[in-house]
Amino acid sequence: MSIQIQVEQAALGAIAGLALGSPHVGRAQFQRLTGYSPIPTRMSPHPSLDSWLIWQKAHFEDRKPFLYGQILLDSLDDHTDETAFGLFNLRRGFETPYSGSLDNPLSDGPRAILRSLVWGFLHHGNPHAAYASAFHDASIDHASDGAWIPAALAVALSQSQPEDTAQDFLNRVTAILPAESQLHRIIPAISKNIGNPEAAQFFANQFANNFSDINRSHCIATAAFALLGLLHSNQNSEQAMLIAAGCGGQSDLSAATAATIASFLWAPLPPDYTTSLDPAFLATHALKHISPPAGIADFARLISESAQGKEIGVGQEPEAQLVNSPELESAPPPPLEEDLGGDQVPEAQRVTSPELNNDPPPPLGEDSGEGQEQNLRNTAPELAFLHNFKTTTELAGLIITIIYLETPIAAPPAKKLQITIKNPTEETRNIALALNGPEGWQIASRIADCALRPGESVNFPTVIQPPTTTAPDTNLRLRVDKYQLLIPFLQPTQFSVLGPFVNIEGTGFSYEHPPEKNDQKTQSMAQPFSGRSGMGLRWQTQNFPATEFDIEPVFNGGPGVTYLYAHVTWNSSGLINLQTQFPGGLKIWIDGTLVTSYNDTTPRPFLHPSGSSEFTTAGESRILIKIVRGRDPIPPLRLAFIDETGRIITPQEFITDP
Repeated sequence: MSIQIQVEQAALGAIAGLALGSPHVGRAQFQRLTGYSPIPTRMSPHPSLDSWLIWQKAHFEDRKPFLYGQILLDSLDDHTDETAFGLFNLRRGFETPYSGSLDNPLSDGPRAILRSLVWGFLHHGNPHAAYASAFHDASIDHASDGAWIPAALAVALSQSQPEDTAQDFLNRVTAILPAESQLHRIIPAISKNIGNPEAAQFFANQFANNFSDINRSHCIATAAFALLGLLHSNQNSEQAMLIAAGCGGQSDLSAATAATIASFLWAPLPPDYTTSLDPAFLATHALKHISPPAGIADFARLISESAQGKEIGVGQEPEAQLVNSPELESAPPPPLEEDLGGDQVPEAQRVTSPELNNDPPPPLGEDSGEGQEQNLRNTAPELAFLHNFKTTTELAGLIITIIYLETPIAAPPAKKLQITIKNPTEETRNIALALNGPEGWQIASRIADCALRPGESVNFPTVIQPPTTTAPDTNLRLRVDKYQLLIPFLQPTQFSVLGPFVNIEGTGFSYEHPPEKNDQKTQSMAQPFSGRSGMGLRWQTQNFPATEFDIEPVFNGGPGVTYLYAHVTWNSSGLINLQTQFPGGLKIWIDGTLVTSYNDTTPRPFLHPSGSSEFTTAGESRILIKIVRGRDPIPPLRLAFIDETGRIITPQEFITDP
């Protein structure tokens, strides 16, 4: 059977798996399924299938993988789960892979598993290209296992052929994943007792006990349930899908992933799984600028025809040659006080090979001529740890990469970064370069005009010192010839911190310390307080990322109560949804009204209903937060604001109260 036919039945498997698994999302115990329950009348629209259409178009247009973030931002208006945080970072100017790891509390979510799997088809036979595409895709809104696992599945699929076994596929996945992946912990458990009809049920029911630190709905568990279905299905596509869906958790994605892979490797699902659905293809409302195919069958043919046109034959070169990643700082950044004026020529490290390649850099086996196809199939690339704080874009025909060496908050202390410019063309480029910042920013950089030969790169270490006072403009400006590139920094989330106060025998949650003793909960920044052990306290301003507040250092290793306070303005008035995540005691007042109150040490995922509340603003708010710590250390508080359109927002301005 041709690859084209296998991919077509795999695409139909994805649609059936989503429809089968959707009613069982969130289930915590195994359910033995025999088919649709209930029987759907139409397919389940899903952003992953929308993304297959987006990636098919990008693949047809031969778009570069490091541009996938902007492509998805332009084509999918998705403000749900981890994708909302990825698109939020893209809107702020951070490209892949930094968009998935920067200040993203859901970076280990499962949303990329099915979405990225299509690259195994679009680059079938070429694991180099499949890895580059799948990793940049997954890292739009994920990091670590949230990106490694989808990339590994896509690469393994690109190396697989019809009639390969589930064990063959699993072996490829495990060979690709870095040793640090948590999926390695689970693989021995899903591989036990294959052939025992109760093995899958036992694994699923004991998952919470055996892997208590892994959320059932996150990427690791979702992939484990899909692989469990493949291993325990006796090479039967329907059984693989049913087992994965029966495990619960994010069952729509695990069932669709298992059905997609199984239908490609073995046989199509029974026809009833697609003929019982209305034949119309349904996209989500998030899909923009792309007209979806009219029918389910049209969707499957579109994906299969795209895959057929990109196969590698014997003796062909792979589409991408990947090289080992470089050291971050091959030359030290200049000190801030260095004089870069006059006749001084800033030093820069010039490299003739693409050291900071824009594709992920696992060492794939090399071969040429006869045996190339077999070598590509059998190669087991290891996903390298990439610099997740790297962002790459294209300007004036050049590839420009920014590596942030600290979280890029536009506030002291000094921040170091490296700017790399690569000439991917076949002509020598003479480039005029300059770097500037907003008023009050100090910049020390070795950047200077240069000439780059074909394929050559140059690295410019840079140090910047933002001022203490914040302003709306937080972007560096890199001039490249007559063009300008904005290098983004985050506006600091500026809260005042006060603590610790005492928390005697767990009474701190209910006890009212001075900051909460007036009705409006307004605060005087100059007022002194007596804290734990009689220690004198005053409000201290601290800068945080947008959603993460690490308060543990304030408690100095002991129980207590700490308060956060901010007086903020918003871009507009209206209803704001407040999402929190914190295992402990938490109270939040907005303009004196208590909107969040719980004292529960049970760990819950971000965006869990227990942490959701709402408030209305006229454009200005005073926020008071109470955090209670017991005997054990506390993780960071997660806090996000979402407007009425569903988009993540941040305060426009932080006002300093007297």
